[in-house]
Amino acid sequence: ASFDEAAKRLRGQGVEGIEFVPLDLEDSATLERAVAGRDLVVHTAGPFQQREDPALLRACIDAKVPYCDVCDELELSRNGKALAAAAAAGEDWAPGLVGETR
Repeated sequence: ASFDEAAKRLRGQGVEGIEFVPLDLEDSATLERAVAGRDLVVHTAGPFQQREDPALLRACIDAKVPYCDVCDELELSRNGKALAAAAAAGEDWAPGLVGETR
């Protein structure tokens, strides 16, 4: 199903404000613009394999936008947790990250 079809199906179930946004994860300026003013970012783009830079998480932290992803890449998860911990130090809010990084 297309993103538009999925959004339409969700609206039909009473879920409003959903927008699917294709992004270039290598373009930090585009990521910053995309997350600005959002209530929540859910990152489901893949593949996550062999990615190490949590660029979208960084953009969300900078914009103080809650973030959720489905990442299963060990190094990306570790780097994301480290980034979130650094962001939470000295802040009155913290991005929530849960995952396994054995």
